[in-house]
Amino acid sequence: MGEGGEQYCTICAGTSEEEAFHVLPCGHCFHTGCVLHWFRFESRSCPNCRADEVETSWSYKTPAQRV
Repeated sequence: MGEGGEQYCTICAGTSEEEAFHVLPCGHCFHTGCVLHWFRFESRSCPNCRADEVETSWSYKTPAQRV
């Protein structure tokens, strides 16, 4: 969580109230575009805890759902 309890993406170190976050099965959240790029070009594991995240079911949180 960032300042004021807002979520932030540790891949890009940014926050955004307009972008959807992707929640991995391990519970870590990232901007959807950031985590898709990570999975495609870097690794198939969580950038924070390195848990294996090769999953077909994705969970998205829109800005309204993150409140």
